[in-house]
Amino acid sequence: MKLNIIQLILVFSRKYLINKYNKICDNNELKLEIKSGKKWIIEFPHKIIYNYIKKQVNSICEKINNILRYDEEIKSVILVGGYCSNEILISEIKKQLSNKIANFIQPSKPCLSIMEGAVSFGLNPNKIIQRKAKYTIGMAIIELWNEELHSKNGEKFYDEEFKVWRCEDCFSIFIKAKENLKLGQDIIKDYEFFQPSYCTMRFFKTLKSNPIFVNEEGVENIGQLILDAGKEYPPAERKFTVTMRIGGTFIDVKAKHLKSGKSIKTKLDFK
Repeated sequence: MKLNIIQLILVFSRKYLINKYNKICDNNELKLEIKSGKKWIIEFPHKIIYNYIKKQVNSICEKINNILRYDEEIKSVILVGGYCSNEILISEIKKQLSNKIANFIQPSKPCLSIMEGAVSFGLNPNKIIQRKAKYTIGMAIIELWNEELHSKNGEKFYDEEFKVWRCEDCFSIFIKAKENLKLGQDIIKDYEFFQPSYCTMRFFKTLKSNPIFVNEEGVENIGQLILDAGKEYPPAERKFTVTMRIGGTFIDVKAKHLKSGKSIKTKLDFK
């Protein structure tokens, strides 16, 4: 009996809300109906569904266009995921991007493609032995001032200790977008502390191939490390190394001060 009362309340509420909506809706193409003989099913006009999906299609296409700005070599798009079974979505994406994309590849079961790939990779990560880097990844460093390279957007300051001009927030590249990477590959670079005893390392990613500064548009911070050597060191003893080890969906980062032997680790998510 309780269930019947609840059902009656829901039916009444639904009818009330639909009638109220239809009264204020001055477009017959957008009015709602209750499907005849199916008291729990509401019929939504095609235009409502189309307008709802179109907004999402526009957002998806904008995202793809942003990627194409940095990589004009992309000629194919693989359509995977449950949403790619939607005919309106697929037709609108093809309509908006057909002038830039030559091939639209859609598996027979797009909703299962991601799940099967994730499960397969989870059971055996060694199935993927190499991948192409999606992003350029690097860290912020201080460089000697280069008038030609840094004058446009660089932050110039005077180094009292060495009596030279330097530039802040320069992008030191470890991995370039579209570079082929092997899982387990180590990328090692040497640097020097600017401060006598410690260094703050900030890591960034971008779709750009050759960023100059870490504060450029499209550059995103993905983590940081602070390496404290424990005491002050003269310039000749401020050297340290940064090692990036390539994983499946992440990068392990290790920094080590050569003189003191102190080290610190973190993990960067670059998906």
